[in-house]
Amino acid sequence: MKIIDMRCRPPLPSLLSTRLYNVEYASAFAKKFGNSYIAESAINRSVNQLIGEMDACDIALGVYEVRWSDELDANQEALDFLTAHKERFVALVATNILDLPASLEAITTYAIDGPFIGVNLEPGNPSLGYDSWFIDDKRLYAIYDICQQHDLPLTVTFGGCAYPDATAYMPIRVENVLRLFPKLRLGLCHGAFPWFKEYGGLMVKYPNLRIIADSYLMQTPGYQHYIEAANYLLSDQILFGTSYPYHAQKRVCDFYMNTGFRDEVLEKIMRKNAADFLKIDYI
Repeated sequence: MKIIDMRCRPPLPSLLSTRLYNVEYASAFAKKFGNSYIAESAINRSVNQLIGEMDACDIALGVYEVRWSDELDANQEALDFLTAHKERFVALVATNILDLPASLEAITTYAIDGPFIGVNLEPGNPSLGYDSWFIDDKRLYAIYDICQQHDLPLTVTFGGCAYPDATAYMPIRVENVLRLFPKLRLGLCHGAFPWFKEYGGLMVKYPNLRIIADSYLMQTPGYQHYIEAANYLLSDQILFGTSYPYHAQKRVCDFYMNTGFRDEVLEKIMRKNAADFLKIDYI
């Protein structure tokens, strides 16, 4: 089975100085969330080794949700990376909640007029010293509007410990957005943890909502709710991702393959749902 990894961040200069590629931090994260481990390619910071690891577990395509950097132009860096690896990766435009005009310009340059296939938003991860914005903050509406107008998929880092408290992930905040932008293709990374059960109900109401459960499916409290949801009513709305480099892709693939998804559902989770969400050809 060919797989699409919805959360794969390769070892590029804009990321190497962040905690994503801090071996000590990443190893502790992997152990805590899923009793996992980081990949050799992450330790060695090797793109070629990453691609070899992708081949070994049948990941045909990595989705790079670009993260804004104050040090360099991460979108241009990603564009250069895609030029060299366009058969193995696609990219979503990085945005910066602290500079919305620049974000809208980047969306136009790299997605509307460029090769990127969507947009990535991280309102819970602003630069140090600034407060997080909740997902239904009206200041973000311009990003939602441009994505809806141009039918661009939008991923949001949404779950875990990025925000000050767990009320940030309450379903009502996402519903506030979807009511105003009913055609927005919205994907929530990290599964909206800890509100797993409640998001099953929200997906029933909003078929344009996707849950990218990624590594937060791995033994995180309540993860069984998404498996049950995918096996029956919501088989089209839950997507696979590895959270690389925080986890070795093989570890996450093995967990998904053996955690209880029905055979007829597994291909949707691992590939088809991502292709539908991104509007790309099946691989």
